[in-house]
Amino acid sequence: MKKTFHSYSELAACVGSEVAVTEWIPVTQEQVN
Repeated sequence: MKKTFHSYSELAACVGSEVAVTEWIPVTQEQVN
């Protein structure tokens, strides 16, 4: 679910919690280069 913040106070209220958590994506050194 997408989270939208409409004010700084809404964002500040989420300090310390997980926001916008996604799956890990493996990245190789070759992709970085």
